[in-house]
Amino acid sequence: MSKKILIIEQEQDFVEALSKQFEPSGYTLVHACDGQEALCKVKEEFFDLIILEIIIPKVDGMHVLTQLKKEMKLKIPIVVLTHLGHEDDKKMAMDLGAHSYFVKAQTPLTQLLTHIETI
Repeated sequence: MSKKILIIEQEQDFVEALSKQFEPSGYTLVHACDGQEALCKVKEEFFDLIILEIIIPKVDGMHVLTQLKKEMKLKIPIVVLTHLGHEDDKKMAMDLGAHSYFVKAQTPLTQLLTHIETI
């Protein structure tokens, strides 16, 4: 059975690139383009993993992470994949319960896929 991943990302081109990389490996991807939509989807469906961009509309990624980990007590891994490369952002995300943190410009999608397969 395929693993279901929620991608919380506003850049459609990036979502398509993730789909091309992940779907042949047996993953089913579900997309939410903003934080509000993501929170609704998590209440309606089960996901094996979440990939979260911090810079998203309506409800920012740090707030989404707080909602999922601290308030909803979600136990599944959340991988942050963002444009934000500051150490403070990484520390905050990890303190809020992120499983791992990657900067888009420094992370090939093949490396991300390999990482996710090990989780």
